[in-house]
Amino acid sequence: MLMLDGAESPDFTNAYLRLTLQPDPIITGINADSRSISVDDINEITIMGMNVGSVSPSEINITLGSNDDDVCTLRTSSNTEITCRPPTKPSGTRLALRVRVGRNLVFPSNGTTGPEWTLEYTSTSIESSTSTGSITSTIITTMTTTTGPTSTSTSAPSSTSIGAIVGGSIAASVIMTLLIVAIPLIFVILILQKRTKDSKEKPIPHEGNVVMPMSMNIYQGITSQDSNLLPQSNPAYVKASDIHKTPAGKNEEFVSVKKANNDDDDDANQVNQEDQDNEGHIDTGVIDDIAQSSEDKGSYKNIPNGSIQLIFTGDDLNSVQSPTITVNDTTLIPNSVEPCLANDNIILICNAPNITNVADSSYYGERIEYKLMLDGAESPNFMNAGLRLTLQPDPIFTGIDANSRSISVVDINDITILGMNVGSVSPSEINITLRDNDDDICTVRTTSNTEITCRPLNKPSGTTLALKIRIFFIDMHSLVICIYSTVTHVAVSANGVFVSTANQVHHFSPTLQQSEGSPDTPGGTVTGMASTPDGEWCVVCTDAGGETCSVLNGSNLEAPANRTVTKSGIAISLAVFTGGDGNSFYTGSFVNSHILYHQYGFAGSTLSRATNPVHQQTSGFNRVFVSGFFASGYAYYLVSDPSTSGVNRRLRIIRVCNDSTADGFNNQYELTLGCDGNNGFFNPTLIDVFVINGKTLFIAIRFGSVVDVCSYSLPEINSLMDAAYQSCVVDGNGNKNIFWQNSVSCSVGLSGSICSISDSRSGTPAPAVGASNPLTPTGLITNTTILNGLTAIVGVSIDDTNFIYFALTLNSNNYCINKYHLVNSTTLKFISQVTSTSTVTSLSWSQGSEYVYGISGTNVIALKTEGCSSATSCSECVSLGDPLCGWCMIENKCSRKPFCQDNDQTGRYLTQGDSSYCFDALSIDPSTYVIDIEQQPHQIDLTFLPAPPPSKLPGEEYFCVFNGIMSPLELSMGTNAGSCSVQDIVSQVTGMQLDTTFSIYSNRTGVNFYTRPTSYTFYSCPTASKCSACLQSETCGWCQLDFTCTGQNSSCTTGEWFNIKDGGSASSFCPFLEPNSVTFDGRYTQAANVTKNLTLSTSNTGSSPGLTYECVYGTDTRTATVSHDNKVTCNNNPVLTIGGGGSTQNVSLSLRQVYNENRYTIETNATANLNVILYDCPTLALGCSSCLAQRIDTGFSCSWCNSNNQCRDISDCNDASAVISTGNCPLPMITDFNPKAGPPRGGTTIIINGTNLGTQRSDIESVIIGTRNCIVDEYEPGVWITCTIDPDTSDTADRNETIMIRVTRSSGSVSVNSTTQYQFITPIIQSVSPTYGPVSGGTRIRVQGTNFDIGNKKMTRVIMRQSSSRKKRNTCPDVNCNITNITNTEINCITSSIDDTDCVRNVIVSVNGASFSNTSISYQYRPDPTFDSISPMIIIPAGGIQLVFTGANLNSVQSPTITINDSRLISSSVEPCVTNDNTTLICNAPNITNVADSSYGTSIEYMLMLDGAESPNYMNAALRLKLQRNPIFTGIDADSRSISVDDINDITIRGMNVESVNPSEINIMLGDNSDDVCSIRTSSKTEITCRPPNKPSGTTLALRVRVGRNLVFPSNGITGPEWTLEYANTSTESITSTGSTSTIITTITTTTGPTSTSTSAPSSTSIGAIVGGSIAASIIITLLIVAIPLIIVIFILQKRAKDSKEKPISHRGNLAIPISMNIYQGITSQDNNLFPQSNPAYIKASDIHEIPASKNEEFLFVKKANNEDNEGHVDTGVIDDIAQSSEDKGSYENISKVDGDAN
Repeated sequence: MLMLDGAESPDFTNAYLRLTLQPDPIITGINADSRSISVDDINEITIMGMNVGSVSPSEINITLGSNDDDVCTLRTSSNTEITCRPPTKPSGTRLALRVRVGRNLVFPSNGTTGPEWTLEYTSTSIESSTSTGSITSTIITTMTTTTGPTSTSTSAPSSTSIGAIVGGSIAASVIMTLLIVAIPLIFVILILQKRTKDSKEKPIPHEGNVVMPMSMNIYQGITSQDSNLLPQSNPAYVKASDIHKTPAGKNEEFVSVKKANNDDDDDANQVNQEDQDNEGHIDTGVIDDIAQSSEDKGSYKNIPNGSIQLIFTGDDLNSVQSPTITVNDTTLIPNSVEPCLANDNIILICNAPNITNVADSSYYGERIEYKLMLDGAESPNFMNAGLRLTLQPDPIFTGIDANSRSISVVDINDITILGMNVGSVSPSEINITLRDNDDDICTVRTTSNTEITCRPLNKPSGTTLALKIRIFFIDMHSLVICIYSTVTHVAVSANGVFVSTANQVHHFSPTLQQSEGSPDTPGGTVTGMASTPDGEWCVVCTDAGGETCSVLNGSNLEAPANRTVTKSGIAISLAVFTGGDGNSFYTGSFVNSHILYHQYGFAGSTLSRATNPVHQQTSGFNRVFVSGFFASGYAYYLVSDPSTSGVNRRLRIIRVCNDSTADGFNNQYELTLGCDGNNGFFNPTLIDVFVINGKTLFIAIRFGSVVDVCSYSLPEINSLMDAAYQSCVVDGNGNKNIFWQNSVSCSVGLSGSICSISDSRSGTPAPAVGASNPLTPTGLITNTTILNGLTAIVGVSIDDTNFIYFALTLNSNNYCINKYHLVNSTTLKFISQVTSTSTVTSLSWSQGSEYVYGISGTNVIALKTEGCSSATSCSECVSLGDPLCGWCMIENKCSRKPFCQDNDQTGRYLTQGDSSYCFDALSIDPSTYVIDIEQQPHQIDLTFLPAPPPSKLPGEEYFCVFNGIMSPLELSMGTNAGSCSVQDIVSQVTGMQLDTTFSIYSNRTGVNFYTRPTSYTFYSCPTASKCSACLQSETCGWCQLDFTCTGQNSSCTTGEWFNIKDGGSASSFCPFLEPNSVTFDGRYTQAANVTKNLTLSTSNTGSSPGLTYECVYGTDTRTATVSHDNKVTCNNNPVLTIGGGGSTQNVSLSLRQVYNENRYTIETNATANLNVILYDCPTLALGCSSCLAQRIDTGFSCSWCNSNNQCRDISDCNDASAVISTGNCPLPMITDFNPKAGPPRGGTTIIINGTNLGTQRSDIESVIIGTRNCIVDEYEPGVWITCTIDPDTSDTADRNETIMIRVTRSSGSVSVNSTTQYQFITPIIQSVSPTYGPVSGGTRIRVQGTNFDIGNKKMTRVIMRQSSSRKKRNTCPDVNCNITNITNTEINCITSSIDDTDCVRNVIVSVNGASFSNTSISYQYRPDPTFDSISPMIIIPAGGIQLVFTGANLNSVQSPTITINDSRLISSSVEPCVTNDNTTLICNAPNITNVADSSYGTSIEYMLMLDGAESPNYMNAALRLKLQRNPIFTGIDADSRSISVDDINDITIRGMNVESVNPSEINIMLGDNSDDVCSIRTSSKTEITCRPPNKPSGTTLALRVRVGRNLVFPSNGITGPEWTLEYANTSTESITSTGSTSTIITTITTTTGPTSTSTSAPSSTSIGAIVGGSIAASIIITLLIVAIPLIIVIFILQKRAKDSKEKPISHRGNLAIPISMNIYQGITSQDNNLFPQSNPAYIKASDIHEIPASKNEEFLFVKKANNEDNEGHVDTGVIDDIAQSSEDKGSYENISKVDGDAN
């Protein structure tokens, strides 16, 4: 919007005035490693950036230091960099560099008060004037990786001051330049070329890039890549505020860290790889994608109610502890902050937050902004294409039946539930439950946007269930995955879980995402499984080949096993676990009546220790291994033993020494465990065993219906076992108490240390000792409420707090897992419950794991150990009851204590029950901020409830944040109060109202730790320029006479203050210009050129003292007055006129209030601005009725003035009574009509002109022509009518009829008749030619007859219609013949194409829908021509030769033509073709211009036009034409244009390219009689021979050679010199002549200077005549005159031939000299090519140099000697090339003489 002196301009949206929004330019630095570079004044520097091309270079100003005159002159710019030349400065000078873009952008933005970009001058042009070599641009192209506090840089070398470095030596400079610059630059270029090639060949993978806020003041990145912003994968310069909220005045930057394993970026950082340059970077996660579910991936939606599940995919997502999501869109208010859960490194699952204030449907379908909170750090508003959310309306379900709320169902049919917006969510988000049992569900079958179908459960007849629909998500803290086979074992690590079925092993991430190489099939049935704590290794035991245990790679189970051990025999029971040094696993097994214990090393260790099986044999004793664990340096096994009676079993714990110094794994200590107060409890059902903290052992048992959980102190167990050793081994008291062997006394044979017992007695006793008495539990849990239905149990210890998880089966449909806080060994406190779909048979956990895992049939369940993030407020968090959770005050999150910064500081971390210290709410005074009534400085006061924020730590500041604008928060110590300045946000309020999001920010945590749930509003009332806008809010009011909007009454200087706080609306107070009630669109009308006032309708425009009004017509202003009825009268003085002489003009209309010279344009109470139509009655209409027609629905006041016979405004008519009704108008009259004739059958549209033909269409009662009705189509009031005669196929009579129009007038109806009659005439077809053509159409036909030009010619048609006999078969559809001309007696048209062939049609002429034909005349469509061959297959540029096409159906075309259609050539003609018969088409070849040499010998494209339809370009092999050079004929004699001939000898005509055409195309004519021809005998490429006709001696005939139609030789032979034959002795005259010899013209000519001599070889013509018939005399004369000179010539030529062989001919000068002769000279016996080939040939002079028009100049080329047929020839040289000099060879010019000689 341009504001022009306060008047708003239109929004300039036309093409030439639009502005395109571009991203801000960002200048990122001059060096990627530091903020300083060394420069001189002769080299340019390069400044890197982004979006530099967004502005013109003239907007960029680069200043140096504090002096604005010191500038770095801009040289070049691109989108990613600019180069500039710094000024000359002394060496050592340091200048700060700043880049200003326009008025508002300065880089570095903190350069004034913080770190700068600095130039340090080294050697300059002033100081190093001896420097040699070229000046090069100092381009900083730096590949930089920043690693924490350390950064490394590799820069391309600059050639700056190379000369100075080597002391000015040119040689040294060259060497140094080559070594230092050239070679590295070559490598750089090669690398860049390689990278450019790679980047073109494959897309850069967009994965893994992360951005992290770092406490640095530069933007870091890779400078060699102009990449896009996050989430593109290549690092680039990234503006921090584009990624996350940046405090005002702050610069925070992002370090882009690339993921590892990218082959294309060897120089870039490799995260978590062996690249030491990347230390210190933390990969904090990148979001790549978002979806509702795997089925709905890519359809990214949210609904106002929220609660649906959003799945983000990316990298490093498990680095965040407590992620949350909320909506961060300025147009919406989020009602919740929802938790997210990292399933693993690449998946983040969030509950969608709900949204309030969705005002209307316009929000739906739009992208909304949201915010991910990653451990309190604000993520960017993800608005790139892959991460957008579209707001959809909430799904609404309306019922199951339209008439009632109940339906009858069966369990085999689906039911339909109706609704709206069902498609807004994924079907997986919809849960349909029946009654209150969540297990009774109606299974969703299909969905659409308006309904959903589901299948109900099988229930007994008569069952009634309530149906509920819930749009829901699964518990964020419980995950389930189905393996589809029964799960047998689970092994948990901190980084995932291993799951086995009978014969497969799976590995899942902590959040149950399948890992690489999973599942693995180890072979055999899995009998046991264990994992190292970190999940690096998994031990899998199977029964394959005996007891086989393999150590598998945890990250890839399919990789080869690290170690595999196999023991013979099948283990009846097995326990396996890891522990000890972290590289060992332990097994306990019962195999072949042996109790065996083993320890095996892995990860490079070959350790293998075992009990001696000889000592471990039992007799009738079956030990069952239950589980095992490693603690306190020992391996422990829980076993179930048979009692001594052999019936019941007892639970025992076995400890085996893990003494690495011992050879075996032998020394065992056993202890019986009692429970439930019964020392000897027997036959229990063991539910589970677990150890907490390596100190407390828990055992859950079931005995009958009683379930107990007993706890034992592991130190106490060890103490009892140690005491047994002391008593038995050391003291020798009692028995060994090893029940699986015979009772053995301790008194003898035992010795050794506690882990090295030896028994010297026979009978292979085991090195084992047992405690004599069972251990009773220190704690006992017997609470039947807690333990009822217990199926599994596990203990968890996190943050020094212990928990127990109980899996319960309450009934056949009710399963759950309860979490309890273990307060002490016997006291439990309930925390939470998670429901399950089936019985959980096992629970497992491992130290470091964030999940507890359970087995439930084929499912594995993962339960998060804490659900802190589900709480979104302090009070909610500290009321969860989970001791793991607390409120992290300054990070605004509920989390575990270790994940809260400064958790040991007072008030920073609130634990359970600390709700009184929560800071959940605050009040702001004032509740809204009215800027114009508040005092400076602008600030607000805050009251915190129920407690203030915690005290600030050293260096910490709190800030109030309004829409991202920050100001310090001042806390009143010891109170709940504080205050904030709002000065900065006030300056941002550009409209009347600004709703802001208010937050409180801590610079220590970088988090908005409080966000107000509702917006805080700022009002700037004076910005409302209109009354209605001002009164949209109760806060502002309108000053009636000041025409301003203010925040309070007292701000008005006079008049009333309108405000809606106490009721009313803008329409009650504000003045409005109302639409004109008379016109349909509300516009006003004003007569032009007439003194007549305009009255306007208004509202609320009462008068006040001093208040006046103005009417504004466009740019013209008139005074106005207002009456008490809200009518405003505009004074039309001076009168308004219409510009440009038109009859009407649309002018904008506005009404202004004026008070104290202040003006206010009153608003228009209409949807658009109101206009006034200026009208001028005299120019609107010329007749009375047309004048009165202007009054209808226009608001015009036109009337007919009889006094001056003119249409005038009624106020401007001087008649006593102006005519305003048609009854007073003159009578109607018909003045003309067209067309004058038409067919009797009707259908013709007639235009009838007249006067006073009514005022509106309804006034025309009827139009009748004779007895035929004419239906009115169009109407111009009073002036003309168009009507169409009703068709009547039965009317065939030709006749003349009168046109009669009946018109309704105000005084009654009148009729008017035409003075000229309309003719009904029938067209007659007499002939059609031609009568056939091809089915492709294009044939021009002529239809002859009479009366063709009647009716509406544009509606006349010529139709080819099938005969009635064929119509029944419907084989030949109607076809139009496109008319090109119509006269009374003839129609010319071009036929259209058809799909059928061989159709005979009648020719129909249709006039205005009436058809006429002559059944005796027909037209036949024949098959299209097809072509098989062409002869000859050549063409020459001159054209004119005959081309013969053969094919089929060629006579179906009437007027075929041919033309050239080759893009390389220009066709100069379209030539006709004729058909000899059905199979032959003969065409004249068209001529061609602009032929390049490269075109000769190639196939060219041509086009056959078949009756106007273009044929294809015939380029198939049989139909190609090859372009050949034009034949050229050069003469019949080299010396003259005349020769002597007879009729018995052939003559030879020399030329070039003679074979380009067929000899039949060559015609040799003699004289003017076309019958006198020289019959062609032979031809070659360079000559043709012919036999002249018999003529009397002395006859002289001119000879002309014609090639085709277009070439004639000699070309001027008709009007100028000719080639002449002179008949000597002929066969009729010299019958005694013997023999017949060929007349060969072989001319040898030598020209030397001005004198020329010619020697001709003797001809055999007329030799006898020369000597008077005497043969002897002839011989003598011949010998004397010819032979002797010839001998001399032969010797000369032989000598020259020898010389020419011995040395090359010197072609000095190589000049071609024009000779003043009129024949083409040359050697006729050689078939040579054109110049510059070395062999002479006939050369056209114009090919060598410019020849004036109508001139023929030739070149003399004489063949060299050494040919015995050439004696007497003089060798004048052979031209190989032409040039002025050896240096300029190839530049061909022409001269006449050189130093007087022709050289």
